[in-house]
Amino acid sequence: MVNVNHVKLFILFRRIQGLMVKGSILTVASCITWAFCILGGVLVIIGLYVLLRGKDRDQPYIKTKEHSSNAETNAADKEEAASAEKEEA
Repeated sequence: MVNVNHVKLFILFRRIQGLMVKGSILTVASCITWAFCILGGVLVIIGLYVLLRGKDRDQPYIKTKEHSSNAETNAADKEEAASAEKEEA
């Protein structure tokens, strides 16, 4: 005959074993979640660095473009002033 205490112990053992499996799955899932959070944070930081680095490299190009456009504007202003003086004289 089967002892009732053995059956209760077996049922308790199976429940604990099921909780352990569920617990380990949850632990693995939380570790994976944390790993992806850390990976996402690193990717955001790298993306911001690349963005700022690209903007930093654009600055000399923008400055030279502004300088050349200012030089062209100054030259055009000088030509207009010279032609206005000729018309007055």
